[in-house]
Amino acid sequence: MPFKAVEKSTASRMVVEQILDSIRTGEFKLGEKLPSQKDLADLFGVGRSSVREAIKALDAMKYMDVIQGKGTFFKKSIPSDDQSLTDLKNALDSVAFSDLMKARVILESNAVELAAASVDPNHIHGLQKAVKKLQESEEDREKFIKIDLAFHLALAEATNNIVIYEMMKLILEKVHHHHLVYFGISSELREKTIFTANQILSHIIKGDGKKGAACMRRHLSLVKEVLVTEETSNKRLR
Repeated sequence: MPFKAVEKSTASRMVVEQILDSIRTGEFKLGEKLPSQKDLADLFGVGRSSVREAIKALDAMKYMDVIQGKGTFFKKSIPSDDQSLTDLKNALDSVAFSDLMKARVILESNAVELAAASVDPNHIHGLQKAVKKLQESEEDREKFIKIDLAFHLALAEATNNIVIYEMMKLILEKVHHHHLVYFGISSELREKTIFTANQILSHIIKGDGKKGAACMRRHLSLVKEVLVTEETSNKRLR
């Protein structure tokens, strides 16, 4: 099958997806040895670091057997499609919102530090694009929340870590669904969100992950406070 070259900003994630597609279509056989990192990098048009991250993620997802001295092999039997992600999604359905926010703070503050450590131009462009859309969203509440999600997913991608990306994606989608149900976007909060996004972006560009992470923690603390207040108010009105 023809493989398409992937953009660097989502390289490791796209390599994972294309390898999984190739297993499903039979291009790659269960039990066989994975091609060399160089061959995979050439095949997908990415760097070897992206291939290494993809292999680590596939190993964590239990699709691979790494045998010392022999190489990396596809397992002879693999998990059913997205079963591990489905299990995690189901588990998150019963998790308290406060616990989701705690996990989000840990993941996102560390994501800022990881992004600042690499300062990849492609990632910076993605974050700048998301911030620009936030600024142009005007008073459309639903649109603003969706664009805000896009900004945080761009930040997740900027970590260059497929495992962190997938975990953040699940948590962010759950939290932003909560936003759509309970979140009222005041002009003041909208302005603070845009200001914070610009601050975080600026810290990442300067390579100052610690200041960026502190900025993210302050912002998420405010978001949690507003969401809890809105949720409590809505429940009282029912």
